[in-house]
Amino acid sequence: MRQLVSVLRSDAGEITPLADLRTISALVETTRSSGSRISAALPEPGVLERCNSAWSAIQRLTLVRLVGETLTNAVRHGTGQIELSLTLSQDSCHLHVANPVPDAAEHSPFGGSGLVGLEERLRLVGGTMTHGVHGGEDHSIFTIDVDFPVAPLELSASATMADKSGSGGSR
Repeated sequence: MRQLVSVLRSDAGEITPLADLRTISALVETTRSSGSRISAALPEPGVLERCNSAWSAIQRLTLVRLVGETLTNAVRHGTGQIELSLTLSQDSCHLHVANPVPDAAEHSPFGGSGLVGLEERLRLVGGTMTHGVHGGEDHSIFTIDVDFPVAPLELSASATMADKSGSGGSR
């Protein structure tokens, strides 16, 4: 519980709004500190800060909740390194999460209530989600791909996805 509260607090010890995109890197670090291996490609903090100003609260909250729920699912159901990438364009957001899972035959094709909730949240902002288990060389991989429109934002090509943190420490 303390880790969750710390994610919601700013460096100054103040409560950070749930719809603050700065919490995304904190969610990644919390996942990493729980012992999970994660490779995360995120936009630079300055880009996320500009999105905080330009996007609506529901767009920001949707992305924060998507990242939190997909990481929770990957930790709960996965068996190896989590791959997360967040890509922004001038008017859309794409989140991709993939992680190895036990034998695909053990998974229901209908998903759990977490995935249903994410799909409902995405519909509210005009977004879409695809997910499923795909066979890999020596294990199955569960992937989630999410796209949704966002308020237009001027982004340079290098600003869309510039920071990649590996499974070790963070930047």
